Amino acid sequence: MDARERTVSQATTALPNFLLGTNQISPFQLDLRTMGSEVRFDLFYQYRFQENGGRFLAGSPVGGPRLLAQATLRFMARDVCSETQHRILKPGQ
Repeated sequence: MDARERTVSQATTALPNFLLGTNQISPFQLDLRTMGSEVRFDLFYQYRFQENGGRFLAGSPVGGPRLLAQATLRFMARDVCSETQHRILKPGQ
């Protein structure tokens, strides 16, 4: 984002893992070509989630194929490269 809150550069990626469990992490890499006017980097991410262990189904209740209904959730982490935000403190710090 630039000083006027406008998007000036962007990149996309996907996780190598097809399925993640609760609280599981997966490394990723973004190759971002910067424009030079960035003042912060916001990370937008999304994932699909199944309620009740995947028990929500869509489709005909009698016979026929059923489709698994998944909600897509979207979030933003603001200023992910900040030296003061999102820090993980090690014991003794």
